[in-house]
Amino acid sequence: SRFDIPPHSHWVPRAMQIGNRTVSQQGWCERLCGSVIAAVCVAPLLLIAAVITLGWNEKRDVCSRQAILQGKREVLAVDCGDAASSDGKLVAASCSLTKTNLQPLTPPADSEFAGVVSFVGTGLQIVSEMLQCVQDKSSETRKKAGGGTETVMTYHTRLAWAPGHVDSSLFADNDHDGFMRQCAGQPNPAWPAGVPRSQTLFAPAVEVGSFTIQEELVRKVPLTVTVQGARASLPVNWTVSENGTYSSARWRVPGQTGAGTVRVSFKGNDWSRAQVTFLGEN
Repeated sequence: SRFDIPPHSHWVPRAMQIGNRTVSQQGWCERLCGSVIAAVCVAPLLLIAAVITLGWNEKRDVCSRQAILQGKREVLAVDCGDAASSDGKLVAASCSLTKTNLQPLTPPADSEFAGVVSFVGTGLQIVSEMLQCVQDKSSETRKKAGGGTETVMTYHTRLAWAPGHVDSSLFADNDHDGFMRQCAGQPNPAWPAGVPRSQTLFAPAVEVGSFTIQEELVRKVPLTVTVQGARASLPVNWTVSENGTYSSARWRVPGQTGAGTVRVSFKGNDWSRAQVTFLGEN
């Protein structure tokens, strides 16, 4: 036997590609069945989860309020040079960070910036990016006459700075023209071995006056000042801009408009604004 579509049928495929868009449709019957199943199976679970979450939040709120009240009663405002007199007590102080006993923070030893950039401070933030092809996806769902829905997925390929390798082989084929236009049909290059990954390195402890704060508090010190090494020690095939950003076109893909270009920047804490306020058990 053979199934024929009547010549005047309004049959439409469930999903179809139109340019850089994919259009999928759902009939009213499918929507109804899905809604009933969700109401019967999912709603009770959501109700139970909501009750548990509400109770947990109430308990946490009460405990937090009690801790704050107790802290207000017991906290001691102390002098920056008098840590010994408040040992084991809850203290509050406003003191200056110091470089005492701090070791230089440097990029990983296997990167091209090892021995080039070094910073003595609370932390060293490394931001590494490569200009690559990326694919954005957006969706829009519209109601149709008769109770069904139509979902339109739109794909857009463009060049953008990304902090890690973007696997262009996973891109949807829908925006083939955009991929050819923006990326010249070439895959994104692998992440270069000598380029450090984006990460932040922290000192394990920092002296603040006569006190010592541990890494949990050290991580709260803002890293806002650009750090750069001496221009004489610039890595091979790298340039550095006036704002301290290093860049290299060594891995640039031929035929593309800049894809494969890499840039790296470093930031540390501002020693001209070393005053910090802290609260904790001494």
